[in-house]
Amino acid sequence: MTAFTGVDSQNLPDVMVSVQFILAIGVDKISVAFEQKSRDKLLKIKQEIDLLPNNRQTEYYKLQLQLTLEVYLPKAKEIPIELKNKLKQYILVNNNWNIHSLQIFRETMRIYDIDELNFLVGTILAKYSNPNILQSSLQECIGAICINYLDNCYEKNSTKLIQEVLSYISTINSKGPVLFIKLLGKYYASVFQKDLLLVRK
Repeated sequence: MTAFTGVDSQNLPDVMVSVQFILAIGVDKISVAFEQKSRDKLLKIKQEIDLLPNNRQTEYYKLQLQLTLEVYLPKAKEIPIELKNKLKQYILVNNNWNIHSLQIFRETMRIYDIDELNFLVGTILAKYSNPNILQSSLQECIGAICINYLDNCYEKNSTKLIQEVLSYISTINSKGPVLFIKLLGKYYASVFQKDLLLVRK
């Protein structure tokens, strides 16, 4: 599993590469360099990204690269404070969900407190209320966010959106990669149900 796949998680051209080329495969290039554990290649990619126009998509690539260089590659136990603030700003200030912001969010959910997670996950479920009309990549990403959220809720003993999230997962059609997400959803439903029975006893 790479650093870019989901429920938790792991000869580049010269600098003068077209903007379209980098925008099309930027994350793939970062992922390949990460798999090769090549800091030099990652730094070359950074030079390419620094030449791009300053917009939200470029900011996404910069954050992915910084995560790779400072967290995934050295296997750091924690995300540096400065990077945490950048990640939160990217999500909270813009508050405009798309595949890029969802991807960043699912990889870094542990930097948020439970109230922030409740709010952000609630906005995601509201925007993407029907998972079965979404593209498979978007469906899988949101499904992974739901599982990561349930895991955070279990650790932090929070139950605010558990039923909504479990219900959302249950509505996803069982096919391809999301089948594993549905199985994890059933697992967490069982875990929370057992905890509830223990409380009642």
